[in-house]
Amino acid sequence: MHDDLTSTGTYTLRVTAAPGDTGRAAIRVYEAHDVDGTLQPNGPSVTVEIAQPGARARYRFTGQKGDRVFVEVPEASLTDQCSPLELRDAEGRLLHSGCVINGVGEVDGTLLPADGAYTVLVDPVERGTGTITLRLVSGRDGDGTIAVGGPPVVTTVDRPGAITAYRFTAAAGTSVTVTATASNLPDQCGVLVLRAPDGGTLATGCVINGAGGVAPTLLPTAGTYTLQVDPSGAATGQVTVAVR
Repeated sequence: MHDDLTSTGTYTLRVTAAPGDTGRAAIRVYEAHDVDGTLQPNGPSVTVEIAQPGARARYRFTGQKGDRVFVEVPEASLTDQCSPLELRDAEGRLLHSGCVINGVGEVDGTLLPADGAYTVLVDPVERGTGTITLRLVSGRDGDGTIAVGGPPVVTTVDRPGAITAYRFTAAAGTSVTVTATASNLPDQCGVLVLRAPDGGTLATGCVINGAGGVAPTLLPTAGTYTLQVDPSGAATGQVTVAVR
């Protein structure tokens, strides 16, 4: 556990055993010094050292409503752990968290809900110490249209965390199939997402070895549907998609 001390003075740590318990406990108190700094969206990476157990690092940045930000950790010496990375809004509310595994990590693309200040918090679990490098990628989602039975469109994912959404209209009972070709994205599933007019997910698809798609899907209502190209992690590249 860690606590922030609010004033200078003498503090007491009390150990209270449960009724009937006896024994000894070894206790060590660490004086941890938090690190504060700033991150520049699409700017240079920063490297911070978590020098004492319980220490945290807070890096602040200013964002705008509708920005999608991706926090990349290209290098870290922290032990493998999930949720040492957190993205928080100006009120301290958690928006998204991420892991550090095998010396790399991320907070996946997150849509900012309002203009204002945001914080990337590095808070290693247990007594974790080490260095971590952070890079903040920010931008707007891509938006376009695609026609059922129309020509394919080429999607370029030019930054980590980016999402491109293509809208199309269809009648209730229409069956559509999404094809993906000529892709240099890394192999992954869930990169293609077919969404209903209310935003709900109807189907997802994979892109493997440069090709893939979404299996035939029956559209339940008339309206405007969305095909999202949403690679996971730091993936970038191109893919050609069509709706049939």
